[in-house]
Amino acid sequence: MALFLTALKIIGLILLGILVFVLALILIILFAPIHYRAEGAYDKADPGPAYVTAKAGWLLHIIRFRFLWNAEGRDVSLKLFWFKLYPKNEPEDNPPELPEGSGELPGDTPEEASDEGGSFENMPDETSDEEGSFENMPDETSDGDLSDEPGNFFENMPDEASDGDLSDEPGNFFEDMPDGSSVEGDPGEKPPKKKLADRIEALKKSIHIFKYKIRSFCDRIKTGGKNASEFLAKLEDERTKEAVRDLCVILKKLLRHIRPRKFNANILLGFEDPSITGQIYGIYWSFWDLHHGKRIRLTPDFENDCFQGDFIIKGHVILFFVLIAAIRVYFNKKIRRLIGIVKNK
Repeated sequence: MALFLTALKIIGLILLGILVFVLALILIILFAPIHYRAEGAYDKADPGPAYVTAKAGWLLHIIRFRFLWNAEGRDVSLKLFWFKLYPKNEPEDNPPELPEGSGELPGDTPEEASDEGGSFENMPDETSDEEGSFENMPDETSDGDLSDEPGNFFENMPDEASDGDLSDEPGNFFEDMPDGSSVEGDPGEKPPKKKLADRIEALKKSIHIFKYKIRSFCDRIKTGGKNASEFLAKLEDERTKEAVRDLCVILKKLLRHIRPRKFNANILLGFEDPSITGQIYGIYWSFWDLHHGKRIRLTPDFENDCFQGDFIIKGHVILFFVLIAAIRVYFNKKIRRLIGIVKNK
């Protein structure tokens, strides 16, 4: 009995350890922040060194993402520890290079590349000059050489084609064709009336198809107008307005959480017309309460046409808050109804 209780105790401790491990893993996944960082620079006078880079790391940078864009191109990579998940390493298509001063392929032995084994003198006898010459060809082609006379090649043809050569008379080749199917006609002969009737019939069909397309287009416009009016009527419903308000509250809280914790930008701006530069600088000061000159610093240049700038963005995202927002959206019947209206509009 004591042994049985000891076994149950060990099994319970093992299950408890597994449960604690799973809970700890879930908590780490939900509450471990995803850090992101982006920065870039640009100069209108010299756009060559311009670049934009973005990085993200999760679980103490065990999972890392990197994006780089510059004048040479772009580079995207995703790594887990030191293993590259994307893009995967592709095998090289280039063949191995040969050693300098050597005409041998890798793996060839000197005996295989020697003059005795690789020369044309030791080729099989089937390709020798005695057995492979044209003199030993069958008798059907033993006339010596092909003459220029047109009848020699067609001597053994069936009797129907044994006239020697094709004559220029128009009736020899087309004599078995049905009437009215000749390839060429007299230049002065007028086209048959049947072709004109076919053209008229094709024109009627084209007009009919054009009318059908116009009617279908008008029907679509009418149907779209009815659907749009019904959609707008549903949007004006009180339940829809409440759903929009609830959705805006949820998105506002989510954006407040994932917004960058640090955002700095330095801009040097100038136009050919100094008045435009002054107008832009005035708009910048009108939004002073939002940035207070700390996040965005604009320096006007009233003498030169230039644009230089650099920026840096830092922040983090916690999946727990994203999951909470998704759960609130899913269990809100008004928002689900609004999503259904948008999908079926």
